[in-house]
Amino acid sequence: MLAERKTWKPHFSIVFTGLFAGGLGALALTLYVAAEGVLDTLTVEDGVVEYTTALCYLIAATLFAWLVLRGRWGRGWFLLLAVGFFLVMGEEISWGQRLLGFSTPSAIEQSNVQQELTLHNLEGLQDNARLLGVVLFTLLYLALPIARGRDNELSKLIVRLRIPIPPMSCAVLALLGLGFMAVPRIQGAIVFSLDEVGELYLALAAAVFGLSQWSEVRQGRATLNPPPVPPAASARETA
Repeated sequence: MLAERKTWKPHFSIVFTGLFAGGLGALALTLYVAAEGVLDTLTVEDGVVEYTTALCYLIAATLFAWLVLRGRWGRGWFLLLAVGFFLVMGEEISWGQRLLGFSTPSAIEQSNVQQELTLHNLEGLQDNARLLGVVLFTLLYLALPIARGRDNELSKLIVRLRIPIPPMSCAVLALLGLGFMAVPRIQGAIVFSLDEVGELYLALAAAVFGLSQWSEVRQGRATLNPPPVPPAASARETA
């Protein structure tokens, strides 16, 4: 019975995430088709969707920062993820510029497409930053879990490096998020509101990733691939 519960949990997580993510996507598409003005209001700068996206990244950054202090394995990876998600959070809300009401430094304002305190909106970086983000999230949420699940040299390298692996529920969220951004572009259009919905999905994946690693530590399990057992120790345990 215990073994059955262990195998059921990840499947339940994927199903639950799929239903939640599918419902959120259906709502967004319904608003886009039938009430585009409502979706535009929700996805405007400093709107509900933007701050929810930032909150998800803050949750992920906080959890990985906690894991840097408490995680048994892979503190370097946890630190990298904590810093990375914190930077994305800050960029998402322009480092609190509009909340705190301070002006953009002139050196940045002159070269920033939106005249705000962000790096990803600097001229020449805006499109490249989005492309880089898509590539990194694709590698993290899709390529890495697939590679880890195969029996080859790349999978063994991932084990040796003790890289944290996102749960497959993150892949569900990432695929939907990338779809919201990619499909309009394939059709020759860039839809800001749908881009914001796609970014929300990626942020939710970050929060789920952090929660999954945090949960493993709280339950006393190894958070990453543990180091290989020395042959001598393995032989003694077998005996």
